[in-house]
Amino acid sequence: PERKLYMDVPNMRLPREVETDVKKTGEMKELAGYQCEKWTVRSDKEDRTLTYWVAADAFEFFIPLLETLNRKDEQAVFFLEIPDAGGVFPMLGVEQKLDGAEVSRLEVAKVTHGDQKTSLFEIPAGYNRFERN
Repeated sequence: PERKLYMDVPNMRLPREVETDVKKTGEMKELAGYQCEKWTVRSDKEDRTLTYWVAADAFEFFIPLLETLNRKDEQAVFFLEIPDAGGVFPMLGVEQKLDGAEVSRLEVAKVTHGDQKTSLFEIPAGYNRFERN
């Protein structure tokens, strides 16, 4: 039979620290219906350059989301190194090695605004908390 369980899992990983050089270039282009500014984050020690095209809007959720998820990939880690990045969202993120070879690319194809149902953020009825003994 199907068990309907949920589990609280605390994120115990320590945030990853990297040495970076951040540049907010002022260069603009349109992506997904937003005017986006080009920001670059470079780390010689990590052999990486991340280029973000960020849109400013009601994106205050994004930095707290990255901090909560505590992901270890360069797209997330390097974005958290950018000072005063609250309220923006990267519509395009490109990770490259310092020799120019592309490693990863994340791009927003479409943005749809709308209220979300509260039930999306609730544990469904009939689910029980799984507890380790």
